[in-house]
Amino acid sequence: MMRQHFGQRAYTQLALVGTTCLLAVFFAANATASIQTGDIVGLDNAPGSPGGIFYLDDESGNKVTDTFCVQLEEFVNFNSDYKVADAYATTTLGSGSRSLTSFAAWLYDRYLNGVEGSGPALSNFDFSNAYGQSDYSAASFQANELQLAIWEAMGYTPAEIGGVNGGWYDTYDGKVAGWETEFNNDVTNGVWSGTGDVYVLNLLSKDGNGEYSIDAQDQLIRHPSMQAVPEAGSVLVWLSVAGGCIALAFQTSRKS
Repeated sequence: MMRQHFGQRAYTQLALVGTTCLLAVFFAANATASIQTGDIVGLDNAPGSPGGIFYLDDESGNKVTDTFCVQLEEFVNFNSDYKVADAYATTTLGSGSRSLTSFAAWLYDRYLNGVEGSGPALSNFDFSNAYGQSDYSAASFQANELQLAIWEAMGYTPAEIGGVNGGWYDTYDGKVAGWETEFNNDVTNGVWSGTGDVYVLNLLSKDGNGEYSIDAQDQLIRHPSMQAVPEAGSVLVWLSVAGGCIALAFQTSRKS
């Protein structure tokens, strides 16, 4: 029986093709979120008040993403844990339930693009100082401007938000009109539609019996941080892809 000899070039091609395919499988299989429906999470304070930026943490205290509140009637306790009732909601909890609007989702999406340094970002927002790296007061001011815009986008009136006639609302209302113009332009030009991949994260707090049953918080979340864990069928698909990659690698090596 004759042995098939592989030259150095063949081994190099085998390694490159195999490595590329396996990396593709690895990243696809691991493109899952660290936060899922049923998980326990926490919220940490960040620039802005009331509302403003919150850090969403997983159960181990690791930051997952930045988030903003979409309900005026809810209050955050930074010393409490919350249970994720729904990671893919489009409405807020409670009797004053509101649906996520396209403008509110756009504002949050453009904010995340800015802090992550990818995609079209919110204008007139200093992302180099988003967390108060150089000026915490300025960071809080612009976080409040964005929070007010999100509440307005969710349908809250100036009177409901409060602080008209020289108060909180009037102080932070300066950028809403400009952002809304940009949003409308993106919709008209087909750059944005619906709510994109932004959702409402419904959170529950504990009742007197220690059960997570109280409607507590509604925060914004972007879908790439919330993709579901692959089902068994999906795992089989990726295993098939891996097998195909290996076969392709050997076929490539034989052509050398």
